[in-house]
Amino acid sequence: MSAISCQLAKFQFVRCSQSRCMPGQGLKRVWTLPISPKKDSANLRVLQWNVLADGLAQHGDFVKVTQQALCWSYRAEKLLQQILEPQPDIVCLQEVNKYGDCFLPAMEKHGYTGAFFCKPCSPAEQYGAPCDGCALFYRSDRFDLCAEPQGQTFKAMDGSAGNQGMLIVHLFDRHSSTPICAATTHLKAKAGQANDAIRDHQVTQLMSELKRGVSVHTGKSVAASGSRAHQARSQQPLIVLCGDLNTTPDSLTCQLIARDPLQLRSSWDSYPNAAHRSHGMSDQQPFSTWKFRSDGESKRIIDYIWYSADDRLQLSSHWQLPSDAVIGATGLPTLDLPSDHLALCCSFSITK
Repeated sequence: MSAISCQLAKFQFVRCSQSRCMPGQGLKRVWTLPISPKKDSANLRVLQWNVLADGLAQHGDFVKVTQQALCWSYRAEKLLQQILEPQPDIVCLQEVNKYGDCFLPAMEKHGYTGAFFCKPCSPAEQYGAPCDGCALFYRSDRFDLCAEPQGQTFKAMDGSAGNQGMLIVHLFDRHSSTPICAATTHLKAKAGQANDAIRDHQVTQLMSELKRGVSVHTGKSVAASGSRAHQARSQQPLIVLCGDLNTTPDSLTCQLIARDPLQLRSSWDSYPNAAHRSHGMSDQQPFSTWKFRSDGESKRIIDYIWYSADDRLQLSSHWQLPSDAVIGATGLPTLDLPSDHLALCCSFSITK
């Protein structure tokens, strides 16, 4: 796997105090009834979202969507409003290409630290928009950074450097005295056996890198005390892996994650009928993307929150999905739901 050095063009880990892009009002998402947390536990909220890159929105062939719903000046505040609404502790985003002038300043203003990994080459650039990539934010007053954020591209099938990648951040949670490995990724898009094979190849590299990172997780945050750093080193980190995998839960790609020795669970396991969600259009089955393009309708699960199947970590609640009626006949994006993907949010309890 080829690592990208920490250059401003490809990888950024920065703080910013000036805000130009602030949240407005939008659709309120609803939580499922929570499971009672274990005694002496800390709550952890994780949000996952492909936010639809500027440039790709306007040129994404969304044939039923109004131009206003695709305009960045309109979408920006809607995106931030929904990201901040549940007060998440960790935020994982894909297709971010307004990181430095929108997402980071706004998130920093609300108490988050951010890391960003940019694709080597982005289709958004052909429309005059910035290159997109993956971003990860965490609450500055809750987490210590245990090592420099790691942004890497996947190797292509022939061994050359690919275009998709991942971002991994090792944290120490002061609320639960627990090390956490948070990761976000955006795998190869498009259907077909060749692209299925690429996604399988990419996720195999991802899981290998997660295992490597967990095994050598010995770094500590500059802000952490010596005792906390020792505590972080002595425990097996909990893993939270979020991303747009561009494939459904019944795919080999997802099976490779589920069967890996890291023992991760998908939050979709708690949704009725999600485990075998493929390309069918039943309204009773959940979905994370729904769009109409010139070549037809696509309504399926391709976005995920995976987490450690560990006794210390319990999924207690998650955002319900908006109904077809709430979204409307145009599919996504809408004036209230500003991406062609739905944001996912889970609330966990971590046993101290």
